[in-house]
Order: sequence, then C-alpha cells, then structure tokens
Amino acid sequence: MTLLALCARPTPIALLLAFAVMALIPLARNPELNGYFLTLLDLMLLTYSLNMVVGFSGYLSFGHIVFWGLGGYTAGMLVTTIGRAIAGELTFSPYLLVPLGGLVASAFAAVIAYPILRIRGAYFAIATFSVNLAVQTIFFNVPVFGGAEGLPLKRFMSYQIVPAFYWLLAFGLLAFLSSYLILRIKLGYGLLAILNDEDVAQTMGVNTTLYKILIYIIAAFFAGAGGAVWALAQVFVDPENFGITRSIEMFVAMLLGGVGTTLGPFIGAFIYFAIKDLLIIRFPHLHLVFFGGIIMIIVLFVPGGLVGALRQHVPGLRRILE
Repeated sequence: MTLLALCARPTPIALLLAFAVMALIPLARNPELNGYFLTLLDLMLLTYSLNMVVGFSGYLSFGHIVFWGLGGYTAGMLVTTIGRAIAGELTFSPYLLVPLGGLVASAFAAVIAYPILRIRGAYFAIATFSVNLAVQTIFFNVPVFGGAEGLPLKRFMSYQIVPAFYWLLAFGLLAFLSSYLILRIKLGYGLLAILNDEDVAQTMGVNTTLYKILIYIIAAFFAGAGGAVWALAQVFVDPENFGITRSIEMFVAMLLGGVGTTLGPFIGAFIYFAIKDLLIIRFPHLHLVFFGGIIMIIVLFVPGGLVGALRQHVPGLRRILE
C-alpha cells in the first residue's frame, strides 16, 4: 500500500482535518485560548511519544519525562549561551533551536537504550524512573544549568506563544503520522511481535534489540522537541521539567485514549483536559488523587481506553478508530 493510500484512510483524514481546525485557533487572538491549547498540544505530543514506547513495544517507561526535560534544557542552554555571546536578545527566532532539543534527547536515548532495554517488566520501569531522577538531580545541583532556580530566558528572547503553538501543532501532527506509518512498516511488525511475546519473536529471527532501540530514539525525539518548545514558550526552564506531575498526566491521557492506538493520544489529551478542568474547579488540591483513581478504573474495567472500548463494542467503527 502506497503512502498516499495509507493517508487516504478515515483515521488520517479525520486527524488532518482536526489539526487544520486547530491551526485556526490563534486567529481568534485570545491569549487564554491560545495558552489552553498550547498546554493541550504539549500533552498530546508527549502522549504520542510515550505511546510509541509503552503502546507499541509493551515497555513501561516511568521515566519518559527525562527526554522532555532534556529538550527543554537544550533549548534553554542554547538561548542563554548565544544571548550572552551577543550580549542581548537573539536576532533570530529561538524556535529554530527546537529540533536540536529533539536531537539531544534522541542522542541521550541512544546512549542509554542498549543497556536499559535489556531489562524487562517492572525492572525496566524502575530503571527509567531512576534515570530521570538521576538526571533531575544533576540539573538541580550543577550551577551551569542554573541549579534549583533554573534558567530565566527573558533577557535573551521575548514571550511568543503563537510560534510555540504552531511548532507544537506541527510536531503533534508529525508524531501522529509517524505513529500511523510505523505500525504499517517492518519496524511496526517487529514491535508487535515484541509486544505479544518477545522471546518467541527472538526465536523467529526478529531483531528485537534493534527495533526497541529505534522506537526508543524516535519517541525521545518527539518528547525532546516538545520540551524545547515548552521551555521557550514559558521563557524559563528549571528541574521541575523532570517532575512527576507531567508524567502522571501523559500516562492518564494515554490510558484514557487507548494504549497502542494512533488515535488514542489525540482523544486522550482532550478527555484529560476536560476532566482536569472539572476536577480542579471542584477539588483544586486533590485532582491528582482523583486521576489516580481514574487510572485504576481504566486499567481494571476499560484497559483499551475509549478507542479500544468503541472498537470492541461498535464493530462498525473498527476501520475508523485505529
């Protein structure tokens, strides 16, 4: 099946239309609306990235946020270094540095992938969490990274939310298309074999190590790019970029939408924000506790998320909901 034929299917068409509609949001010139969707798009991109590892290979990554944090610090350090060198505000758009945030995150993933992906199950989850904790500790304590106070970027760039919006929108669309295509090429078939039974896949000649490393690096790129955009949009980056709150949010969004699906992260991000708004209004200090309960309910009763539930109970939607 050609690339054009793949993109002509219902799911890509629906998502392309949805992204096209969202591209019109900044035209309303509503700062609050722009800020709301900026946060939503950032979560969506992170969820697509996490889903590539957890949903496609079955490896539970509790420390996936490390790539988002590294992308943010890469952008922050570059802006600070260049700004100090020219003794003023950058003469070019700082968002041109965003791909470098993704590349640094991918490079870090490539370094740790081989040893860490040799571990499975709960040990892998704990290992990824430990890596994130170690990296966060380094950024907390090394002065060149700003320490606990972080890196303020206001001296070297202005606050620009609209470019950040479109960068996240573009990377979100790219993450969706990448997810959709990966599942339909040799890499995706190999990951599916790993997901079902890695030992059997190895005996059948599947290069499981290569496929796991590749998807880990690809996923890290998207998370790093998202972190870079977020740091530039906030004109600030600090060690809290490696914090647990954003990790919980992307796991909840992934579970709500549907693990291992290409439509799930998109839907999950919207559902998460709808629920979050209601909970924060009613329970401003306990909303994360309620999300913990939501995770348990989903895992126990709706393990496939909304997309999985609809595919199971409404057969006519199986071709549309992928």
